[in-house]
Amino acid sequence: MNLHTMIMCFSLMLSFTTGVPHIVEFPEPEPIPQEVYVPTLMYHHITNDFSNGATITPELFEEHMQTIVDNGYTPILFDDMIDFVHKKYSRLPEKSVCITFDDGYLSNYEIAYPLLEKYNLKANISIIGHAIGENQYKDTGYPMIPHFTLEQAKEMQDSGIIQIENHTYDMHQEAWLESGEYIRENAVKLSNETEENYVTALQNDYNTMKNIFNDYLKKDPLVFTYPHGKCTELSENIFKELGVQMTITTQHGNNLIQKGNPESLYKIKRYNMCNEVSSEMLLKYLKIK
Repeated sequence: MNLHTMIMCFSLMLSFTTGVPHIVEFPEPEPIPQEVYVPTLMYHHITNDFSNGATITPELFEEHMQTIVDNGYTPILFDDMIDFVHKKYSRLPEKSVCITFDDGYLSNYEIAYPLLEKYNLKANISIIGHAIGENQYKDTGYPMIPHFTLEQAKEMQDSGIIQIENHTYDMHQEAWLESGEYIRENAVKLSNETEENYVTALQNDYNTMKNIFNDYLKKDPLVFTYPHGKCTELSENIFKELGVQMTITTQHGNNLIQKGNPESLYKIKRYNMCNEVSSEMLLKYLKIK
């Protein structure tokens, strides 16, 4: 028996025992907000070994997470944003924040994931297909930062606090380690290829990742994170035709997510998080409208 039914039964009992009708007033339901600002944070690798614009120390990363908790922000998944836009009664917290990681580094599994569990915070990780579980760049033997495996990806996704998404299968290449006619450092059309060739290449890359996701994660990749944030109207149209419901860039800024407006889910802006971003600066980003 739900609460509403219990109250109605109690009201009827009062009426029968006292002979006086008892009217129960129910509070008006809180209105569902029609738009919510969602500041989105971009992390990459967590390490003490070196520092650049894509790394953060474990200590500072934990400090960032503590800042989010202490100031009443609620981290959400990409799926939460999609549901808010497409489902009439879906809600987002007023103080939402979206935590993202690019590339799928092993440090996300070994360092970030346990800290996210510790604070019960959600995050999203976009993985590069050809790098899954690897510590050498494809076909070269050249060492690279280790990436987590599909088994580790599934473990994180099954926890309910991590969403795994698509950062291309092989359109995030290191040009100096590649050869051939088409070297793709990002997912936009190359100057030396036809539009037809590009559309086919992007479709094939997406479908390769879709097969991996279907086989191991038991879902479709519905979110695409652009390598280096580069996108065009053509790439956006292709992904929409493929069923992608959300695209992520590296453009600096906040996002106003609007109920019933799917376009508010495309070309999501992010704030880059690295060793140069103090907790005080993070808090300023979270407050930007």
